Amino acid sequence: MTVNPNEQLVQAFRRHSTDEIINIPAATDAKSGECFILWSDIQDKIENAESIRNGESLVPFMESDKSSKQAMLLRIAHHPGVILEIVEGTSSLVHTPITTTGLTTNTLSGQVPEECDKDLGIESTTSTSIGNVTVLFGADSKSLTKHFNEMPEEAQSSLRAFIQLYNSYVSPNMETQTVNIKESMALHLSRLQNEMDKNKELQEQLSKMQLQIQQLDQAKEEPQKEQTVVDEKNGNIIQSQQQGPDGLENVQQKLQTLLAKTYRFYEDPIPRLFVVLRKTTEPCDKPLSSPQFRLYFLCECGKHTMPKGCKTPHEIHLAKHEGYDLDKPTEFFQKYGPYLLAMMYLIKDGAAAAGVTVPPLANFKVADPTDDSKHLEYIRENIGPLVDDTINYLNEASRNAEACPEPTTDHSKFNKFEALEDADLRQLVSYLKIKDEGRVLGNLYRIVTLEGNVKWVCFDHYRANNQEAVIQQLRDTVNANNGKYEEEIGKIQIQITSNFLAKQFYAALVKSCGVQELEITLEWDAAMDELRGLSKAVIKANIVRLVVDGSHLKGSAVDVFNRHRRFEPLIEIPSKSRVQSFYLKGFDDFFSRINNPSLASAPRLRMFSMDWNVPSKDKALKSFDSFLGHCPSLAILEFNYQKQHPMTGTVGDILGKLRKLELLKIHRGNFLFTARVSGGKIQHMAMTIRRLRSLGMDDLKFIQQGHLTQLAIECTPRDADEDQLVEILRHNPRLNHLRLGCQEVRCLAITNLVISTRKTLLQAGGEPCELQTFELMEEGLAPFDEKGVFDDKTRILSRVSFSKGSFDFDMRTWIRLQNRMPIAKQDAVCSFVREYGWSIVQLRVPWTLSDCFVAILDDVTDRKGSQLEKVAVSPFRLSDSGLGHLENIIHRSQEFGLLLNNLDQGSYIEKAQFLLHRFGKVLSGLSMAGNSPEEWLPQIAISFPTRKCFPNLNSFAIGHSDRIDFPSEYLPWILTMISAPSREAEPLPTGPSSMDVDDEQRHPPISVSGSTVSTPLPRSIVSIELVRLSLTSDEWKKVIENIDFSTLQGLSFLESNLAEDQIRLLSDRISDNETDALPIRTLNIRNTDAVNGVDPSNLEAMLSVIEKKAPLMKVMK
Repeated sequence: MTVNPNEQLVQAFRRHSTDEIINIPAATDAKSGECFILWSDIQDKIENAESIRNGESLVPFMESDKSSKQAMLLRIAHHPGVILEIVEGTSSLVHTPITTTGLTTNTLSGQVPEECDKDLGIESTTSTSIGNVTVLFGADSKSLTKHFNEMPEEAQSSLRAFIQLYNSYVSPNMETQTVNIKESMALHLSRLQNEMDKNKELQEQLSKMQLQIQQLDQAKEEPQKEQTVVDEKNGNIIQSQQQGPDGLENVQQKLQTLLAKTYRFYEDPIPRLFVVLRKTTEPCDKPLSSPQFRLYFLCECGKHTMPKGCKTPHEIHLAKHEGYDLDKPTEFFQKYGPYLLAMMYLIKDGAAAAGVTVPPLANFKVADPTDDSKHLEYIRENIGPLVDDTINYLNEASRNAEACPEPTTDHSKFNKFEALEDADLRQLVSYLKIKDEGRVLGNLYRIVTLEGNVKWVCFDHYRANNQEAVIQQLRDTVNANNGKYEEEIGKIQIQITSNFLAKQFYAALVKSCGVQELEITLEWDAAMDELRGLSKAVIKANIVRLVVDGSHLKGSAVDVFNRHRRFEPLIEIPSKSRVQSFYLKGFDDFFSRINNPSLASAPRLRMFSMDWNVPSKDKALKSFDSFLGHCPSLAILEFNYQKQHPMTGTVGDILGKLRKLELLKIHRGNFLFTARVSGGKIQHMAMTIRRLRSLGMDDLKFIQQGHLTQLAIECTPRDADEDQLVEILRHNPRLNHLRLGCQEVRCLAITNLVISTRKTLLQAGGEPCELQTFELMEEGLAPFDEKGVFDDKTRILSRVSFSKGSFDFDMRTWIRLQNRMPIAKQDAVCSFVREYGWSIVQLRVPWTLSDCFVAILDDVTDRKGSQLEKVAVSPFRLSDSGLGHLENIIHRSQEFGLLLNNLDQGSYIEKAQFLLHRFGKVLSGLSMAGNSPEEWLPQIAISFPTRKCFPNLNSFAIGHSDRIDFPSEYLPWILTMISAPSREAEPLPTGPSSMDVDDEQRHPPISVSGSTVSTPLPRSIVSIELVRLSLTSDEWKKVIENIDFSTLQGLSFLESNLAEDQIRLLSDRISDNETDALPIRTLNIRNTDAVNGVDPSNLEAMLSVIEKKAPLMKVMK
């Protein structure tokens, strides 16, 4: 930047520790005209200045110019209009030195020796310094410090440079430039000759450093060796390579990369460092043919957890937690194998980087065992064999997957290693069997360093920087305001009703240092000065994620004169604090109530979200635009626009302004827009539109720019909308996923339209059509519910998967018909089935099944094939001909269920007996419903007394439209149906059936193969529904005791009189000593007596116990 030499320029700096703003005069280079600030001037103001940051980036020194004496001094470029941040050396947090000339900001002061070539690539780390120089590898720092202080300035400069060059040369990361470094070291050593002649001790110290360099040179010149170790037991040959570009040195570099990887606050949802060991119940020498593994998280302690003055290093160690069994071990190892292998070598070999250290295995620490984690003692005693077991297993699994005939080196798998991204971390939870729901994984606590990086540490290291009395005061204050403090993740949710209570909370918040997230609702009409109190507290408490709910801020009477400046204290928070994520909720016309001069640079802000509309007023738009311009590091932006606001220009302006943007989400009237961005360009774009006909001209122009990769339309496209839909498909060749909400009357037409349009685009050539998935859904895009609630609607969900570049496609369809009118030939669902009935996967028709419908489905599945997996129907209205078609359909389906409703009506009970006799052998699901069970249940129970009558049954449901007392004499039959096959209750005595003998002769029982078969062993029950039953306590006890939880996946007591005593019995019945997690996924206790009880806390406590025993289960209440 060239400026007027007569103009006095200054550079603004902010002290990282105090937020104090300091102005330092800038100078101008006489030769180049560039403005700069001397490093010595910065250190005059802040003696322990260590580095300079501009937002997320470190500010490098300017390149030196040997022809200019002025340019030989350490200096940084002038940044006009920007407040740079000074990071001070007393911080215990991790610091990565700035390198451009090869010398780091914490290693030198004063003049740069001209012999230090700027291309050497010298690096260092921060530790105890000698004249701002770090001595790393074995030199006596105390001795050097003593002599350094006694030297003249010129000698000090040479010693600083010599030590820096020495550190770089012996660093394990140094691979090149070694010749140049040695030449420079020799020159500086010659300049120190006079000082060495005066002091023998200094001479000995420098000679030791020279000797170490010579030894390193000799080691590098020795030929590489390979050692072959034969494992006689397994017959495996493992090659262990020594130093080399692809050997252990490369492995060490990758381990350091893994260790130094940092995650920002919004990227790190769970702990990232973990290992997997075989379960301690197995001996270490057991073959790994079918291993059982458990995952353990690590505590990420380091310099960032060491209190001021602490001399004992904090090293990464195993968290004090029992670990987590793997739910899907095969898939887990396939997904995380390379990363896990790196982690195993990390604790085996050890590594150090970026202020954190993993000691080698011999010194690796395992937490002291407690009563709840005695297995840690076993791990402590066997950590070496356990780590080796996992490494060998991963290598063997990798070789088997690659069909590699020869064993590869252990470390060769690191070529596939990549650090985990936030999406990978979020998916990790799905592979774990979690018993301690509600707690953070591994009992770890989340902290955020001053650099804004997330670390997960154990309770002891968390407490190292937090006083218990201060934390207790904060807990009490939060509880007094009906708030919630999740200490493990440093998160507070609180609603404050007055400024007086707010001041109390702010005082407690500022004293603590463990809160990273604050979600606060201001439930009074806070004035500008009161909002300033919140702003100051957030800044002093170092909050990283802030959510402010201003729904109650409507217009304070005391803020008449500040009406247009009322929210300035809030908008100043990102520029003055460590906040990375900022959410504003419920504010009315926020950007109309700030002045642009109050805006300042907010380089730390990475996410900004607001849930109200940015109005089209000039003032609000200008303020919003100016705010975005002051957020250069913004990665995620979410906001609402008013309906009339144009999208085309708005998105272009935002992308041009925010070059680091990664995600842009805009909700505007009738559609939601989400874009993944990189380098200011849209990479992926998804849109959700309410109705096609509501789009304006600018909307269509924006959509037809060709960025769409996903499109969802909530409401059914009309005939008049078809051309518009075709144009959208034609202008967006990258569109790969299309979802449409659609009523059944338009399903066939829309499916044909999409399939034919894609075919036309492929035939036309030009840009390829990338459409891979097309989904028909219920209007509103609700997911398919197999049972759902009765609402008299027909639902068709269909998924079409296209082969890339081909006309071929696969299709799967789910149909649920809820209306009570019989299906007619002219109905839209029949037209759809005629064309695409072969694609039906699931069919559920509880009322309206008709002869014409089963005839159409039988015909299409006979001609075009069948994908039927599950059919559940009520065939009461079918004739003999219709039942014949149904038999054919059943033979083509994997599962078949009877839905026998209204059993208390007329002749339905006789028809039910007939159907159960005819289809009982192939029946997999039985659902019976009807009032007055004493009128129909006896005949069913007598005719079909045991599970042998229904050998394929795995789903049983019985219920009524109203809650009624169940006849106790027929409870044994219920127990027989729900019990495990080997534990069937005593059957009722058999008696005459009311079914017509001629019917039995004319329609013998069918099997899957279509012929009468001998009775096989009954299947286990996976689903039980006891709906609106009223039983006695003793009867409920018998029911619960007869349930087989080893196979059960779903259990429902919907609207029954199940009480708290039965929930307690259920908890006792579920064993917590299972080797694997119980398979049960759902427990439905909605509207039961237990849920409607007087003390909900008792119920929650019992459900918590059940959920720990069955971690996969979801309770519906």
